[in-house]
This record gives sequence, structure tokens and C-alpha cells, in this order.
Amino acid sequence: MQYQNAVSVKPEYKAIMMQTASISGYSTIIIKKKFPNHHIHIIPDPLNIDKGLMEIRLKELTVTFVVNQQDICSTGYLFLNKMSELKKYLTVCKKYFESLTPNSWRYKNCCIELLKEGTDYYFLFYAYSEL
Repeated sequence: MQYQNAVSVKPEYKAIMMQTASISGYSTIIIKKKFPNHHIHIIPDPLNIDKGLMEIRLKELTVTFVVNQQDICSTGYLFLNKMSELKKYLTVCKKYFESLTPNSWRYKNCCIELLKEGTDYYFLFYAYSEL
């Protein structure tokens, strides 16, 4: 999917994207501090017994982080509750992050990708290292 039209976004869209992109490599304790006043669940990863999932539910979306045995978050996923919000989050990516490809960006040490599964889109966040 190539993004064409920019739309105006509220500051909280930018804040959520930047907070999520800044998580990689932090412990669950620090992440809980970055998302105060939000209900956070930590559950076992059904696909890998050596990892867990930290789920943060917000009004319009769910952020899920993969947590390793050392209690460090390595990968994050941002799932939108309403696909109608996608353009607003894409606008944040286009405006505030360095473009790597039409559907991926870099913010500090994090790579952000827009992925599609079925009819749904979601963002993947992972540590970026220059080769």
C-alpha cells in the first residue's frame, strides 16, 4: 500500500508512535512508566515458551511487545481498533520519521514497518542496526 494523502493529526498520535518506537531494549518496568494510567497485561507467548507478551490497551489501539527471558522488550506491534485511523498514523510516519521504503521508516534506533494481514494493517517496531 502506498500512502498518498496527508491528513491532520492530533498530538497524541505522534506521541503514541514515538513512545512505541522508543521502547525497544527497555525492561517491562520502564515501559510501564512510559505508559502510565494504562491497563497492562503480561502473558506467556503461545508461540515461544521463552518469551512473553506485554499488551497495553489504549482507547483506539493495542500495543503489544515481545518480552524475552531477561524481561527486555525486543519487538513491538501496534494494532489499530479502527482501520479508519490508519491514515492519521501514516501521516505521523511520513512527517516525523526518516523514510526507508514507501512503507517503512526509522526513528532513532527503531525501524517501523506497515504490514498487512488479510484486510487489516498493523505497525511492526524493531531495533534498527546499521550494517
